[in-house]
Amino acid sequence: MWVPVSQDEVGLLSWLNQVYADRTLPIRIGRVFADGSGQVSGHATAVASAPGLVVRLLEGLEVVDGMRVLEIGTGSGYSAALLAHRLGGDQVTSVDSSSEVTTRAGQAMRQAGLDPQLVVADGLDGYPAGALYDRVISHCSVRFIPTAWVEQTIPGGLIVAGLRGSLTRDAPIATLQVKDPATAQGVFSGGSEQLLAARTTGSSLASDGAELTVPPAPGAQRTTAIGPQILDSGTSGVTAQFVAQLSLPTVRRVTAGVDRDEVCLVDPLRPR
Repeated sequence: MWVPVSQDEVGLLSWLNQVYADRTLPIRIGRVFADGSGQVSGHATAVASAPGLVVRLLEGLEVVDGMRVLEIGTGSGYSAALLAHRLGGDQVTSVDSSSEVTTRAGQAMRQAGLDPQLVVADGLDGYPAGALYDRVISHCSVRFIPTAWVEQTIPGGLIVAGLRGSLTRDAPIATLQVKDPATAQGVFSGGSEQLLAARTTGSSLASDGAELTVPPAPGAQRTTAIGPQILDSGTSGVTAQFVAQLSLPTVRRVTAGVDRDEVCLVDPLRPR
């Protein structure tokens, strides 16, 4: 259950202290925004990312004057506002799949004298109408870096985004430099559980709620020196899960057997 917190209830100073506390705050539960009243049940569908996380992602962009930035996930508009203040509103495009979220963020930013371009679209597709961009930043975690983001970034440009599959809660931050329209390479830094998973208006992640069954395994088999126990072996297990997700971005972990002691990794989007 969630309860909205308003300035009238707690006072302006207390409200501002909570807003700027270094934690991620939900701004919408289901389709109910935080300026409603009464208790609300459900999961967060839009958040205001922790200020420290926003700064960390923005610092990774290494922006300079004149750069054009594509932002995925408008949320409260805080990050887009900082980018617009730094670069100018005409240099910043922010994409979100929710028209309600975009409208509210736009109103808040205009009140602050800032006016970046706000677009309602599937962020996994980027925004080709405004390409090419010097930088792409995602405030939601993705299972893989969409090809569209690479194609819409200039050679030498940077993409900063968190990668998270269904095996781990953590989303390591990838900072990638685009080499050409088909290639980007870079490094991972420490992850964050605070990045909301990307919503999509398409069907690329539509299998999340599907029932998973372990299919029969006809054909050739081979053995491996690495058993499934590695998935649960402390730090090594976290690394193993992350590597599995890089190879199969939509992989899901299921158990089978009478005692549920058989561990399987199943990719619901890959033909069986």
